[in-house]
Amino acid sequence: MSVQNWHLDQYRHNRDFCDDVLHSFQSTYDDWSITSLFYSAVHLINAYCLKHGFSIPRSHRARSNTVKDKLPSIYSNYHSLYLLSKKTRYDSKYSDIPHSDVLQAKQWLQAISTHIGSV
Repeated sequence: MSVQNWHLDQYRHNRDFCDDVLHSFQSTYDDWSITSLFYSAVHLINAYCLKHGFSIPRSHRARSNTVKDKLPSIYSNYHSLYLLSKKTRYDSKYSDIPHSDVLQAKQWLQAISTHIGSV
């Protein structure tokens, strides 16, 4: 399996994890749902970079800069998803995360996915 295909597979795996969690546990694990959606975006962007001959960013800051430079039309969605995932991982009690944040995160990932396409 190529590295690009591995990233695409990981993108789908993380995205599907969120869907399974939402279906099975409703809002009990919204923090993990948001985290999985963010890392879905990370893998999708990594696959995009590989396909287009860019090196894979090795940090969140580098990835953010790559998105800003190479994919400016999705930067707002990516950056918002990044900030929300960071907030849910480090600054929020898991039970205080509103379920609407998960729904918003899903919309941001969908916008990223739609723009990037099937890579």
